[in-house]
Amino acid sequence: MKKSHAGKIISFALTLAVIFCGSTVYYAYRAHVYEGYAENVHQRAFNELASSVSSIDSALQKVRYASAGPTLSTLAAQIWRESESAKAALCCLPLGEANLDKYEKFIAQTGDYAYSLLRGGADLSDEALASVASLSSVASGLSAQLNQLKERIDIGDACFSVLSDRSRTDASADFDTAEQDFPEYATLIYDGPFSDHIEKMTPAFINGKEEIDRYAAAGRAAKIFGANADALTLEYESSGKIPCYCFSYGGKTAEITRQGGVLLSLTDSHEHAEAKLDREQAAQKAEEFLAANGFESMERSYFTVFENMITVNFAYVENDIIMYPDLIKVGVALDDGSVMRFDARGYIMNHRERGISSIRFDAEQALASLPKGLTVLKKRFAVIPTSGKNEVLCFETICEAEDASHLIIYTNVETGLREDILLLLESENGVLTV
Repeated sequence: MKKSHAGKIISFALTLAVIFCGSTVYYAYRAHVYEGYAENVHQRAFNELASSVSSIDSALQKVRYASAGPTLSTLAAQIWRESESAKAALCCLPLGEANLDKYEKFIAQTGDYAYSLLRGGADLSDEALASVASLSSVASGLSAQLNQLKERIDIGDACFSVLSDRSRTDASADFDTAEQDFPEYATLIYDGPFSDHIEKMTPAFINGKEEIDRYAAAGRAAKIFGANADALTLEYESSGKIPCYCFSYGGKTAEITRQGGVLLSLTDSHEHAEAKLDREQAAQKAEEFLAANGFESMERSYFTVFENMITVNFAYVENDIIMYPDLIKVGVALDDGSVMRFDARGYIMNHRERGISSIRFDAEQALASLPKGLTVLKKRFAVIPTSGKNEVLCFETICEAEDASHLIIYTNVETGLREDILLLLESENGVLTV
């Protein structure tokens, strides 16, 4: 009996050993297969990156000799398209915690700059040609580096997955080196979201206003909270693009600008009860709050309702011209009419005297050029923001299409060309634009 029992134990142990060894081999094989698959994916992404940067390099060189006409438009479109491919490929590479800010900025900025040339449609200035030459020089250097790394990958000297093969160099280390040695190139000032002028923008509304200390700022926040200044807690002092003090009291926080002491933002975390106010009543509460805090001549534009709070967008109006960059968002609780959210960043960054006096524009010609089937519901002049944080004065027409949908068409008053078209998304929860 004892021998039989011992034999069963040995047999069971051997079975477990076989299962364990088999599982180890199986999962090691699976890991090897997965690593090989991942490496193939990474190499395809890298090849796409190298190919796109090479195409950008070639197109930039050609742009220098095709400074106008259809050829320029074709090359600019190619650069923009290849930059989008390069950005997507770069995101697929396993570069860990590598800092690629300069690499990513160059690719994004080059594509965006090319897109601005495509929209411009005019001959390139000497300044633009100099910028293109600078970008071309950097692209040539990056393309050469990527091609050298590609050769090492092709011969098996480097790879992106070195877990099972320590004899091969980690290819991602080359990107760290490229980032550290990234060359300087021309400052690009153009109408696009990656233009260098955006980083240098200052808040227009408070520019030149007297700076206040934390105690004066606490007094202004206390009036908004309806509390004593001594009861407020200073959460932080910000020195960012809009320097401010942040105070809290009873579940509310408010940011007061250090220059001018203007309310920048407000949040209230109290829970919403059942709605008692309609949307018009709540919007009037928002208007009263704006007036009480010194924001005059503001007009409602769009709104959304979510979880018993209405958020209304307001824009500044002067001489019946609506200034959309001067944006303030106000969120009002539908239960008690209290202000739950407030954001005046757009207004503080952009509001200023613009000096728009007389406008020479053939509005009738613009209306006559609208597509057939549209009925004009409202028309006026408007200042709208561009993607490069600039502004353009337009003739705004709010129209209804034959299917009863609504859209807004903006016509540039200087060029007479369509500047933008927005679709209105209207539902029971508000109105948005796309």
